[in-house]
Amino acid sequence: MHEALFPDKFDKIVKQSNGGLDYRFILSLIRQESAFNKRAKSIVGARGLMQIMPRTGRQFVRSLKAKQLYKPSLNVKIGSKFLRSLLKRFEGNFIFALASYNAGIGNVSRWLRNIPFSSDMLANIEMIPFKETRNYVKLIYRNYFFYRYKDGNTASLDLPTNQTFNIPLLEMNSSSSPNGE
Repeated sequence: MHEALFPDKFDKIVKQSNGGLDYRFILSLIRQESAFNKRAKSIVGARGLMQIMPRTGRQFVRSLKAKQLYKPSLNVKIGSKFLRSLLKRFEGNFIFALASYNAGIGNVSRWLRNIPFSSDMLANIEMIPFKETRNYVKLIYRNYFFYRYKDGNTASLDLPTNQTFNIPLLEMNSSSSPNGE
């Protein structure tokens, strides 16, 4: 049953194109963004598995055509690189990186200036002003928990809750840069 709820579809592509991030974290985001539909397109124009906006994609591949975002390997490379940049910007903080992925960097930067976030990560999620973004972060956190559990990674069950909100940034090799191939 857990295969139906937390599929490993595109697992190989995600493992090859994850930009140095835990592949289960990427699968968690894909599950929420597109439900593994490589042809998904949002009403605002985000495309593919990781729901990349063409403008965002062009930050990583200058000559990108919007239709190329439907190619799973390229979409995951770009999305992973973008997500990695957000995690780096927010020092590995899962909540603020995902909130930025969903609501935009400008909104999260404004929230960080105006909202008294604390070291309590669960409270911080509840302080996110946009209900959609608040739920988005919660759902990806849930997805990530189940993908790790499904793989037999139960070590996180023994960690204090706040420590489960950081995503380690693994070293990237030269073959992880996005390209159109």
